[in-house]
Amino acid sequence: MPLRNLVDRTLPVLARAAICDVASLGSIAGPHGASRWLQTFPTWLKPSAGGSSRIDTPLTQPLPDLPQVSPYVVPKRAPPTETTVLSNGVRVISEATPGPTASMGIYVNAGSIYETPAQAGSSALMECLAFKSTTHRSSARIFGEVEKIGSHIMANASREQMSYTIDCLKTHTPDALELLCDAVLNPVLLQEEVDEQKLRLLALLGMKDVQLTLLNEVLVRNAYSGALGQPLIPDAEQLQTLSTATLGQFLRDNYTGPRMVLAASGMDHGRVVELVAPMLEQVPSAEPVPEPPSQYTGAYCHLPGSHPQPNLLLAFEYKGGWRDVEGAVAMTVLTYLLGGGSSFSSGGPGKGMHSRLYTRVLTQYAWAHSC
Repeated sequence: MPLRNLVDRTLPVLARAAICDVASLGSIAGPHGASRWLQTFPTWLKPSAGGSSRIDTPLTQPLPDLPQVSPYVVPKRAPPTETTVLSNGVRVISEATPGPTASMGIYVNAGSIYETPAQAGSSALMECLAFKSTTHRSSARIFGEVEKIGSHIMANASREQMSYTIDCLKTHTPDALELLCDAVLNPVLLQEEVDEQKLRLLALLGMKDVQLTLLNEVLVRNAYSGALGQPLIPDAEQLQTLSTATLGQFLRDNYTGPRMVLAASGMDHGRVVELVAPMLEQVPSAEPVPEPPSQYTGAYCHLPGSHPQPNLLLAFEYKGGWRDVEGAVAMTVLTYLLGGGSSFSSGGPGKGMHSRLYTRVLTQYAWAHSC
């Protein structure tokens, strides 16, 4: 329920309760005592001359005797994007966006396309090991500090990048930035934590309906030859072979200055550089590594499973992506136009109901359960 509606509904109730309490004081403190209490209330909470406790101020007018808050003015122009390149090649990018919160993230060109055959699955396992024990903090201490400042942390592994992000109130940005850099730059890869996350991944891979989770993974593996065809989600057999030494080598090979970006929003650029430069300048520098080649080939693949409903994925190569801004914008518009997927499960009731896939597929064919 919107806050305004909640206030509109509860304010008269609270006002009547307050007036009833004041009226009851008359029998305890006498008429003069109750009168003094009434004088402390705003005019819109006092009973009218006829004795009614009804609030007569229309909802279209501000309540009297209340301070008026200046409305927030949306800036006409977006804040500029500022960039600083540190001596080792790490890029620091920020925008001083308005609002009470700040968001920070470290992004590394270190996805599964950069894995060697022996390192296959390292990206997925490193995602699970994100924000675990470092040389300065235990895993429990990290999560304790995250809770203390009320921040939100997340890590994600993809075929082309690793990302680590943290969101917090602006007053906590120094602590959040230090914690983020420590988690990314100083993991200790404790054997017990590695084994624990292996078991977690193995449990997911052993689930009865794991085929539904692996549909997109299998699709990309078969659509490309070369680097993009390498597995992001490891097979159970390959996962068992990953050791702390293998993971450590993966970090040393890929977590270098020219392949790392720290991005922040909601902070002054000079302040961001001042805070992170002493930490990020410790990242070793190296020559930029070109992205391994991939070739779209297309394929048909069938994944047997136990789910009672069949699932079909149809994909086409598109030249967009994060390197092609115009193509990415066109694909985003097309995605919202078609709808489907998460369009029906987020953003409130009714979202996506007028999209093409909803009006022309789900509502016309009873055998289609989702699209």
